[in-house]
Amino acid sequence: MSSQSRRQLNTKRSNRSLVSLGEPRLSIIAEDGDVVLPSQPQPTVRSHNRRHIRRWHYDDPPRHSYEKSPPPYSMWGVSGPAGEKLAQVKRKAYFVTRGGWRRLIAIAIIILAIIAGLIAGLVVGLKKRNSNSANDASNSGPASSPSETPMNNQTFPLGSYALTTFLDAKAVDCTSNADTWRCYPDSTYAQNPASQAIFELIIAETYPGSATENNYTIYSPKTPFSIQFGNTTMDLVDAGTDNERYTFTLPLQLVVVPMHPITTDNTQASCYYNQTTFTGALYTKQASTFPSSQNNTEASSQPANSMPLAFKPWPYAAQMSQTQQGGQNVPACYEAIDGFLSAQGPQITTFTPEPSGSMCSCVWKNYDP
Repeated sequence: MSSQSRRQLNTKRSNRSLVSLGEPRLSIIAEDGDVVLPSQPQPTVRSHNRRHIRRWHYDDPPRHSYEKSPPPYSMWGVSGPAGEKLAQVKRKAYFVTRGGWRRLIAIAIIILAIIAGLIAGLVVGLKKRNSNSANDASNSGPASSPSETPMNNQTFPLGSYALTTFLDAKAVDCTSNADTWRCYPDSTYAQNPASQAIFELIIAETYPGSATENNYTIYSPKTPFSIQFGNTTMDLVDAGTDNERYTFTLPLQLVVVPMHPITTDNTQASCYYNQTTFTGALYTKQASTFPSSQNNTEASSQPANSMPLAFKPWPYAAQMSQTQQGGQNVPACYEAIDGFLSAQGPQITTFTPEPSGSMCSCVWKNYDP
């Protein structure tokens, strides 16, 4: 066998070894220039089960050409077959499955309606509250005694006043025991010209803004002798004359603590007058004569807390009085229980009822002592 024949035989054996190993076969170039192509392998039984990517033809040319750049993206330039804008967006699965643009518009309308309803309710509520406040002020006049804040710098007679008076007269005919009726300061002007009784008075409008003459309410937040009243309407009497005055009348329950013991064992007691009438007259033209300038000087030299602050003096004459008729249980007196005064203790029955025509009274004024 020649050397050329042996080389060809060795080459064929090498080729068979490569096929048996399953390696990729390369073209064989013989030394004499002949090219021996490898034989194509037969498809195996499992070749149809391989993934599709193994059957692709990698040598095929690309299906698309990218020689030119894609057109610029524009959301608003999307057109449908008939030139309709946003046709592609409208065909999105989200809008198709969720109700589309109609549902979005409906939700927006509902939200706007809720906002409009809240605004309208807020406006109506504020108007109603303001209207109710105005009606309450016009129907009920001043509310419960509005604290003790003075009201000044207003048109007369509106304002806060300190009415300084003296005890002009005292009567005790409604009771069989004179110690059960008291009039502060317990001594008349004749007995002690320096004694005083000060009434704190606040005058307000019953119907704010009304121009009627009887549009004033008076109340007293506190007094040294515990006569307190509120929201009492004043009436103008003798308008335009020298005796022009505002008057008011109110019932009250008067509680008196006797200065001296009224029981046999000297137990402290309290007496109740349940049908007492309190009246007042505030003149608008007659001058007051009490206290005198000397008394005013003495009063100004007293400590500041002895006079009500910011309560200006009533500038004209005035008179206050309280009266009580006699009768059964006038007064009704009760012993104190463990030092506490009330109407719950044992009633004192040692009094003789006085006729209904008999009167107890206290009169205070600031003129003609």
